[in-house]
Amino acid sequence: MILGLDYGDVISKWPEATRRLAKSVIDSGGKVYIISWKVPIVKLQDIHHNEGELDFQYLKDFPYTNVFFNDIEDVLQRPVWKAGLCEQLGVELFIDDNEEIVKTIQRRGIMAVQAINAF
Repeated sequence: MILGLDYGDVISKWPEATRRLAKSVIDSGGKVYIISWKVPIVKLQDIHHNEGELDFQYLKDFPYTNVFFNDIEDVLQRPVWKAGLCEQLGVELFIDDNEEIVKTIQRRGIMAVQAINAF
């Protein structure tokens, strides 16, 4: 299994559930890719919280194969970038909170589901 996860409002909102899922995938020989459009504010080696900036505390000890970030400012290009990267990496399941990104990835024939944040 090759799993793709968005960071903001997926890993950051559901850290324990996504950690268990990622660990299960990696333990079974699969790959986990974190794919997010936000620019990392801090180096992954120096993870800490910066008020008003993306909080990477949930990546500490998080099992993953690789992380991909992009700073695309054009909101309309973000779904295309994520879908193309999922296709290129062979992602079989992608989880994102953004409905348009999920639909764009699905149109490429990749299973994608939307994480609904009810709070």
